[in-house]
Amino acid sequence: MAERIIFIRHGSLPAEHSSELIGVCDVPLSGQGRAEAAAAGRWLMKECGDCDAVYAGTLRRVGETLAAAREYAQYLPEEKLDPRLNEMDFGDWSFTPARLHPPESWRCGDPEYAFPNGERMGDFMTRTRSFLKELTSSGANNPVVFSHGGVIMALLADLIGLERSHQFNIWVSRGAVAEVDMISGRPRLRRIFRPLDFFG
Repeated sequence: MAERIIFIRHGSLPAEHSSELIGVCDVPLSGQGRAEAAAAGRWLMKECGDCDAVYAGTLRRVGETLAAAREYAQYLPEEKLDPRLNEMDFGDWSFTPARLHPPESWRCGDPEYAFPNGERMGDFMTRTRSFLKELTSSGANNPVVFSHGGVIMALLADLIGLERSHQFNIWVSRGAVAEVDMISGRPRLRRIFRPLDFFG
């Protein structure tokens, strides 16, 4: 059973995409995003030498975050790529300003809700929950998960018993880390922070 689970959100995006909904579209990190990822790697090197499993989504910005972090945390085991860790598919909303469709307007707890020509919320719930079930029963003691904001906040909500409709109340910014301690099998959210604020 896991003792601690670490979630790392990919770093910041280029200015032309920084305020847009991106979802499953593939965009690279910005220079700031690479700096955030490198800082996460320095933090992992210092604080997480006992990591015994790495999971990552398959989109470019997550891969670049993992690669930059691995330059410092070179001990990390080989990652297991998993498309269930990819961001929501926003369909027609992709590359539109996030202010037009703020997360609080999405019906995250409604399985029948779907983004226009995009992913159905019930399908998003199924894939992320199936990943979480496998993660918590994998036998890894200190896994690290590299993924996206919507996915990480959904997984955190499930872990601490928060309804999915409120998942964005646990805000994890780009380039941030969320640490969850498993105490006697019960998850406790220890902290959410940006390593770049400490390892810049």
